Formats: sequence, structure tokens, C-alpha cells
Amino acid sequence: MARKALQWILKQEAWLFLLFSLLNVYTIFQIGFYFSLDGPQHLYVANIIAELWKGNDYISQYILINDLPVGYWTGTFILAVSRLFFSPEVSVKILLLIYYFGIAYSFRYLVRSVNKNPGFLHFLIFPFSATFFIGSGYYNFSMAIPVLFLCLGYFIRHHGRFNWRSGAIMAFLLLLQFFTHAFVYAITGLVILLYQVFVIFRAYRNIRSVKTTLAFSLRSLGRLFLIALPANAFMVNYVVSIREITSYIQPAHEEAGRLIDNILNLRPLAWFVIDQHQTPNLILWGIIAALGIVAIVRLFPGFRRPGKEDPAGPSMFNKLVFLTMSIIILLVYFLYPDKFMTGNLSMRILTLFFMMLISWLAIQRLPGWISLLILPLIIFSSWQKWEIRMEIIPKLASGAIQISRACENLEKDASFVTIDYSTLWTQVHYGNMPAIVNPMLKLNAPQVQGQFPLRINYAECPRFYLGDINMFKAKLNWSLVGNENIPVQAVDYIILIYPEQRDESPQHRIILDVIDQYYKRVDSGERRIIEIYQLRNGERIRADYMEAIRNAREEMQEKKLSPRVYYASKYLDVMKEYRSGSHP
Repeated sequence: MARKALQWILKQEAWLFLLFSLLNVYTIFQIGFYFSLDGPQHLYVANIIAELWKGNDYISQYILINDLPVGYWTGTFILAVSRLFFSPEVSVKILLLIYYFGIAYSFRYLVRSVNKNPGFLHFLIFPFSATFFIGSGYYNFSMAIPVLFLCLGYFIRHHGRFNWRSGAIMAFLLLLQFFTHAFVYAITGLVILLYQVFVIFRAYRNIRSVKTTLAFSLRSLGRLFLIALPANAFMVNYVVSIREITSYIQPAHEEAGRLIDNILNLRPLAWFVIDQHQTPNLILWGIIAALGIVAIVRLFPGFRRPGKEDPAGPSMFNKLVFLTMSIIILLVYFLYPDKFMTGNLSMRILTLFFMMLISWLAIQRLPGWISLLILPLIIFSSWQKWEIRMEIIPKLASGAIQISRACENLEKDASFVTIDYSTLWTQVHYGNMPAIVNPMLKLNAPQVQGQFPLRINYAECPRFYLGDINMFKAKLNWSLVGNENIPVQAVDYIILIYPEQRDESPQHRIILDVIDQYYKRVDSGERRIIEIYQLRNGERIRADYMEAIRNAREEMQEKKLSPRVYYASKYLDVMKEYRSGSHP
């Protein structure tokens, strides 16, 4: 009776998996604005892309969609398409739904590519799906994990019999992975290549002929090379193109102690407050340890009988391959720098290590009752992580929502800078909130360089001034450096985030003096969270400036002035007239 009941439960795996997938996205519908660390920045970029697709001439004067095929597109593309039809809040939820369902079912696809009857071991993906990176708004990196599972699963199913159709699909998946996240594409290529090397080694073990194995190796590696050629071409072009842009990021390694602590604390699964995750992470470590011990013990019979035919040979082969891939990624975690052309690489690699580790555990052939016993522990750890999300996200979102609401009535097609006085790292991207709905240009937004989907329109983007000070004197990390050979422009809005926490440094005193002389307060938000200042007489300043430079070319030739000096001097002459108290 017990065996029949167990068999019946195991046959309901597909329905139970769907139920867990639905429960895993429950919190998405319970929270109004699903805030994350980098989320506001991605929403700003998505809104800009949506405006460019709509033909916004104001935005396109300063920013364009990058003509370089960049390995950073899929998450941004989903958000941008969603923004054409939905609000920022709904757009984020659409992306999260795609991610959570995608990572769950792609993991199931990968596991079932190796083990058709995994019991409930592949349910491990549910507590592991809520990573630090999806919680922090690293949407492109997060979306690359489901694509990794799809690529590896599809390769395992077809690697020995690629034809034109399956080869084209594999090539498409690799291209999708590159455009999702270039770094994860490199890891994907590594694990697929390792798998192919193991296939070649197995072929030699079975054939015992160097010549035949070499011919097999050339055919299989040549086929893989051709399949990956389009994606590799894009990858090489991307890396070469951005090498100079990212040269300022010097290679740097994390301390060994910190790397070990990240493993022990399951840091890739901790959202913001590590202590809150101790109980569920301890349960997950218990599951990993128990399954890992069983899996390693079950490897030994295969090694003790190397010359005999093993009925579970393919399964044993895959167990060894997945374990080896996990170990190699762990070695990469300790050896590869945390910063190289980008940052936070150690945590990304560790996240991929745990994803490969649970893949190895999930493909094990264990009695159904063992996976059934583990299921309640998976449910409990997942539930605790859902509770943590429900508690943390609304708190983090409250300030961001107030900023967005305070900026709803600002002029469209306007420029602004944000000055963030907050001391909390969780609020570092609050400054993007003013432009997640309005088509506005944030002048100190970082993702407009060559390695991202957007780039500066160097031909038409001018230099900007805060009142009468330029970008160098303002020292606000301006992203839009601008063309020195065209007329300059004044910033339309200055937005102070958490102004009550501002310091009294000379640099900030300069900014406050500029506000006093040229800007007026216009916001209706809470003063402790946001203050918005608009350029006084903005239209008249622009009109007077255009009149002053009407005969620019003739004057520059006559006075032998460079465009940079000429346009700046004319602008400053106009601004003197509009200094506070100087103009009617």
C-alpha cells in the first residue's frame, strides 16, 4: 500500500512542480512595486529604449541604442517591450515571472535530460531561484541562468546526433546566451566544452583506438566549433570593442577568507540582510551535505569495476561530468579576479557553482522515498525565503515610490541630475526613479557607455552646465560628457535625494549656491526624502542664448576662438543676467 501511494505521488510530479512554480511567484503579486537594488537603473534604461522606439527626438539627441551588439540585452529588452504597454511596476513583474518560471522549468529540462525520473530532487531549484542577484536587480545576469540550463540540457540531448535543425537550435541558444549576459556565455561555453571532452574520453575508453578516437574528436569538436561560431564571433567583437572602455577597472581579487565565508553563508541566496537567511540556508546546507555524501558514496562502484559493462553507465558518466564541472567552477571562483572589465564577478561565479552543484545532486538516482522526505525541507526553506521577501521589499521600496510620485508632474523631455546624500547602499539607485515613467534624461546615469545597450550620441549631445558651473567643477560623475563643438545647455532639474543627510563639504556648498542663484524648488514630496529644483526662466535663458550665438561661426573666425571657449563664454554671459536678483 505504501509503495503504491509513493508511486502515485511520484506520478503527480508534473502537477506538483507547476504548483510549486506558482507558489514561488506568489510574492510578486503580493507586493506593489517589487523593488531591487539595480531595478530603478534598469527601469530607467528600459524607459529610454522605449522612448527611442517611439521616435522621441529629444532623447535621441543625447542617447542612442548601441550599434555594437552587446552581451547585455535580454533582461533590458523584456523590460523595454513591457514599458511600451505597461507601467514600470507591471513591467518588473512580467520580467520576474519569466525569470522564476524560466529557471524552474529550464532546470527541470536539464535534469530530465540526464535522469528521466528524478523524483523530487529537482525541486531544489525553488529555494535556489531567489538569488542575491535577482533580489538586487541584476536582471540580465539572472536571466542568463535559465538559458544556461537550456543550453546544457539541449546539448546533452543532441550532442551525438546534431543535424541542421538541432544544430541551428543549439546555435540560437548560444546566441541567446551571449545577448543575455556575455560573462555567463563564457561559463556556458566552458561547461559545454568540458562535457564534450568527457564524451571524447568515454569514446576512447570504449573504442581503445587512438586513430578512431582522434577522428571522432575532430568531427565532434569541429561540429561544436561551427555551431558556436556566430556567438563566438559576437563575443570576440564585444570584448575587443569594450576593452578600452573598461580599462579603468583594474583586476582585483577578493580575500580568501571572504570567499570562504560567502560559501559557508550561502551568500548567493541572501537578500540584503544575511542574518535573516540563517535558518533556511542551514536547512539547504543540510540537504546539500546529505545528498552530496550519498552521491559521492554511490560513485565508488563505478570505479571499482572499470572493465565491466555498467547498466547505469550513462548515468554514472553524467554524475562524474556534473561533479567535475562543479569543482572546476569552484576553482574558477577562487582563482578568477572579482573585478575584471566589470565587477562582482566572484559572487556571480559562486552563484553558478551552486547552480551546477544542485544540478549534480538533482540528477542522482535515489529511491523515491528519499526525495519525498526532502520535499518538506525544501518547502519550509522556500517558505521562509518568501517571508523574507515579503518583509524586506516593501521597506526598501517605500522611499523609491515616494521619489517617483514626487516627480510625476515634472516636465517631459527635460534633463536632470540627482545628488544622493543617502548613506545606505540599498538606496544607491534611487536617483533613477524620477525617470522610470517620464521621458527624462538623467545626466549622471552610468549605463550609457559602450558596453551597455545605450550609448551617448556624441555628434549631437552637448556639454551641460549646472547654472554657471560646468561638469568638471560640479564633480557629479557625469555620464554624458558631450560634444565641445556645439552649443552648451543648462540642466533643467536638480534633484536632491535624502537632503537632510547632506554634508557641508565645500563641494556641496558650491552645488547649493548654484541652486540658490539659478533654481527654484518645485516638488511636493517629503522634504526629508526629496527636494526638486527647476531652472528659473529656463525658456528665456535658452532663447537669449540662441540669440547670442546666432552668428557663431563668423564671430569665432573673427576672434579666433575655439567652439568650446566661444559657446561656454556666451552661455556664461547670458547666465550672469539671470543670476538671482539680476534679472526681472
